Amino acid sequence: MSDFTAVLNRVQGDYAFYVRLQSDSESALAGYDLSAHEREALTNPKLLADALEHTLPWSITIKISGTHDWVNRTKPKRKESAQTQLIEREAQLIRTAETASDRRASALRLVQLLE
Repeated sequence: MSDFTAVLNRVQGDYAFYVRLQSDSESALAGYDLSAHEREALTNPKLLADALEHTLPWSITIKISGTHDWVNRTKPKRKESAQTQLIEREAQLIRTAETASDRRASALRLVQLLE
């Protein structure tokens, strides 16, 4: 099996390798003996789709188009602590209190939580 076919096989089953191939092709392809044309085919999404369609012995159709952000830049959702949840609850009770007495009681609990 040629190194080109080996890389195509790996692209099919190793998503982390595929992402690395797109973001840092020099590192991903280190150790593979590939021509300049093969390297271009592996790093250009359209050429890669063509190579996958015509080189491997089985039939798979993959369409890769457009530009992609290979890094998830969204910040992970912060898990709120129990303390934060209690503070938010008391603040909500202060806002929705119907009597001055209820508002004072919630405010007192809020101050105690903040100490």
